[in-house]
Amino acid sequence: MASSSRLIEPAPHSQPFPVGGRRVSHALVLYEPAQEAECDGARTLRLVEQAVESMQALRERADYITAQAHDLIRLTNLERAQVETELRKVREDKAAVERQMRDAEQALARANLRLREAELGRREAQVAAREAETRAVDAEARAVDAELREQGLASYLKKISAFLQVRLAVAEREA
Repeated sequence: MASSSRLIEPAPHSQPFPVGGRRVSHALVLYEPAQEAECDGARTLRLVEQAVESMQALRERADYITAQAHDLIRLTNLERAQVETELRKVREDKAAVERQMRDAEQALARANLRLREAELGRREAQVAAREAETRAVDAEARAVDAELREQGLASYLKKISAFLQVRLAVAEREA
């Protein structure tokens, strides 16, 4: 005696599982043996077609999510490249400011030396010392500002890397 099957309908109170904030229908439906007359080739074909359509929809959704993840990674990599370029510029600026600071400190030392050596040129040496101190303070303030910007950008890059790792892990789990 050939076995046949019939569709087990979901209970009226059961709901499709939500996926990504939207509702989807059941992908697989259970069957139980029934009368032989209920099983025919058309029904089987229809059920197979429904299963294939469900699998295609799931595959399309997975492809869409994968494409979104790749787009996000590409955009984040572009942003990271921009931040790295800015970080490199900040580091170059910091190095230039540090050179200026060393130059200003050396100018201050020369001015102080001239002050001790030349009693007659005291007034002129005092003016040079004040100017050198002002440049040193300005250069130091710029160096501190550049260092703070560098630390902020480095922290931002760490956050981006952590975010990418989380998104990649989520994308791999969903795929």
